[in-house]
Amino acid sequence: SSGINAEWPLRPGPFCAVIRVYKFERSSVYTDLHYLSVYLSDFYKRYIDDATSTAVTREEALALVQSIADQDPDKKLKWEVEFPENDQEFIPFLNTELRVEPDGTVTSRLYRKPQQKDITLHKNSCHPESVKTNTVINLYKEADKISSGPQEREHSYSILDRLMTRNGYQTPRNYSNRRRSSISNRNREDNRTVLKLDFISDSISNRIRNHIKQNNLPIKVIFSPARKLRNIVCNNRPYDKRTCIINS
Repeated sequence: SSGINAEWPLRPGPFCAVIRVYKFERSSVYTDLHYLSVYLSDFYKRYIDDATSTAVTREEALALVQSIADQDPDKKLKWEVEFPENDQEFIPFLNTELRVEPDGTVTSRLYRKPQQKDITLHKNSCHPESVKTNTVINLYKEADKISSGPQEREHSYSILDRLMTRNGYQTPRNYSNRRRSSISNRNREDNRTVLKLDFISDSISNRIRNHIKQNNLPIKVIFSPARKLRNIVCNNRPYDKRTCIINS
């Protein structure tokens, strides 16, 4: 059907929209063996509703996306094209900024949308300290993987520095230098009983672990964040879950 909405996760819209656009691409841009469009030589990628490709001029880029939109019988598929105005300008794609150099190499660095709020797991949130540490480490690890060189890496790190300091982390880059606890014993056979508890604070968690260790109890404790107040008070979309009540 026409007018498929791709904005709502966990609904049929995104899945159907992806298949619909894929059918248009198969008729205009590429097949499994080669590219069809005369404006496309060797590169075209899309993730849901974000696509990226190479083009020599803006006109070629517009012609490429228009060839896809022309396959839509309902004429509802619209593209917004971002094309660099000069050789130094980056073009965003998902969480990455890309720039094609004159020699054909690609320069990349981390990207965050201007309208994206500086919100992440706060330092004072009710989560285990290990979860916060791993969150910071993984963000910087991702930035390092995305960045193509030292200058781009420093640019990516500066974005994360601002994000993390605004969420209560002081000198967040030092988190990556912390030594992690040994995981050599994780692969051994573990016959302990798993006890799952709500996380309250690190001090309480340590007291529970120490008590179990001192008494040699065969218990493995897993602490998970407690339910948030909004999950307790609010029940979103209550009619999505169907229940059947049989009166005897």
